[in-house]
Amino acid sequence: MHGKQWMIAFSLSGLLCFNLVVQANTASSKSYQGPYPNYPTVNYGTGKQRTLIKRGEYLVKVGDCISCHTNTPEGGKPFAGGLPIKTPFGTFYTPNITPDKETGIGGWSTKDFRRALHDGVAPDGSHYFPTFPYPSFTKVSKVDLNAIKAYLDNIPAVNQPKRKDDVPFPFNQRRLQFGWKLLFFNKGRYQYNPEQSAEWNRGAYLVQGLGHCGECHTPRNPFGAVKNSHYLTGAFIDGFYCPNITEAGLRHAGIADIMKVFQGELLNEAGPVQGPMAEVNHNSLNYLSLADQRAIVVYLKTVPYHGTDIHARLKDKDVATQGRTVYKKVCAECHDEGKAGAPMIGDTANWRDRRKNGLDELYKHTIKGYNNMPIMGNCVTCSEEEIVAAVGYMLAHSDSNLRLRQNSRGRDTAKLTITDGETIYKQHCASCHSKSGTAMSLSDKQAWRDAVKAKSFDGLMDVTIKGGRFHPPKGNCDTCSTAELKVALKYMLKESGAGAYKLW
Repeated sequence: MHGKQWMIAFSLSGLLCFNLVVQANTASSKSYQGPYPNYPTVNYGTGKQRTLIKRGEYLVKVGDCISCHTNTPEGGKPFAGGLPIKTPFGTFYTPNITPDKETGIGGWSTKDFRRALHDGVAPDGSHYFPTFPYPSFTKVSKVDLNAIKAYLDNIPAVNQPKRKDDVPFPFNQRRLQFGWKLLFFNKGRYQYNPEQSAEWNRGAYLVQGLGHCGECHTPRNPFGAVKNSHYLTGAFIDGFYCPNITEAGLRHAGIADIMKVFQGELLNEAGPVQGPMAEVNHNSLNYLSLADQRAIVVYLKTVPYHGTDIHARLKDKDVATQGRTVYKKVCAECHDEGKAGAPMIGDTANWRDRRKNGLDELYKHTIKGYNNMPIMGNCVTCSEEEIVAAVGYMLAHSDSNLRLRQNSRGRDTAKLTITDGETIYKQHCASCHSKSGTAMSLSDKQAWRDAVKAKSFDGLMDVTIKGGRFHPPKGNCDTCSTAELKVALKYMLKESGAGAYKLW
């Protein structure tokens, strides 16, 4: 949720439309697997001064300032700057923000500091490149900026001159930023929304301002400015994909589950948080109060989704055509070139390796998310069937020997056999029905006969799909179609010897 890499490209274009921004979005030398910087020891003083400085420290952690302004890979001192940011336009180095009067901001007045963050203007009147994300910081209140300045004035001073940026003409021209600001910079503080709760407003203030989440999670236009119409709908940074965190992207997750992401656990137990977000968690979000973490999530779950709806759900489309449509409009961005670690379409060995645990496991990872794969492949307007169709398309175009039986889970529902029923049973039902317990054991013939007599086959199917007293909806197989659940039940009746339904 920090914008150091993103904002390079945005600042450079000014009034010049260089269509190179997408390249910059994934280019950086920064590593996010550690080591991480340590916050310095501070003499907080006493009384009101102590309260002010400690509040400033908390806000600096909210803003994740230490990540950008510390050259951790080279053992740099906290907040002394010098972190290299490599882009297709050249290499930028972050500035020193310790209170050193010669090389830091020790000579700045509080007014200078507020002007820098609110207006993107240096004390000498020059325009900052928005590698410094002032388009977000402009929303921060004066009171909070005063507290931040008080904290920065009391951290250890480090005499470290700013390293000269290695950026060719015309990208090194600060005067171009005046034109960029006219087009894309919306100056002004956060405006409280009286129609929302205090918690929601707190979350909105943090996300839009100091948290600057949109700098990573929002795609950019050719000038490098955020696409407000696609706010928080997902984008690339440092070879990782920052997922959709609007209400559409988070609708299937609860507040508590989303808060766990801040502690390093992806949704749906899809693995540990990696990449830039791991650094944000370590250096910033871990320090936030639970109330602020919750406020952020409460706000995010209301952010409207205005991204792309692919409209792939056309009844006259067969599965193969549907899969191709979804792939071309959603998946190709990663899988054509292998971005964010995605297996490239056509890479037979890679796809065969991913199929080792079965198609159902592959579908599950795609739908629920897994490591760098975002939930639903980040296509929040797609149905599960469309996502699976896209996976089928990629598989079919990556392995000429692959035989897919097409439906929502790779099977032709019109041609399901007792063998399919056995496969589905073993994958999804056997863990409960193969042993004695709450669920009827497959070997308990009398129980199955009684169940069929009491409910009939249709009644048992209704319980299988909707759930019952002890039976979870769809037998906990969210990826199974009704036809697959039916053939699994038929197999179980056959194997139990119930003999009460004509199977085929």
